[in-house]
Amino acid sequence: MNWLNAALVDELLHYVPPRVGVPLVWLAERLDLSPRSCAELVREMERRGLVSARRAHYDRRCIAVVLTPAGAARVERGRRLDLAA
Repeated sequence: MNWLNAALVDELLHYVPPRVGVPLVWLAERLDLSPRSCAELVREMERRGLVSARRAHYDRRCIAVVLTPAGAARVERGRRLDLAA
């Protein structure tokens, strides 16, 4: 995946609230990506331990993306940097 970059990863992470999954299709819309491209991005981020993707409990047809502790830590580090600026 050549187009994976830190800005896109950080943008996706900021859309996913801690402990609550958001639908993959919703993320794709917010990031202006096709659902397939967003799924590839999520798979790569899952491989890196930043998010997990699983069937949503409210709709088994839907994939929910959830922050892992490592993903939440990356978001928190970014917030601290923003506050320091």
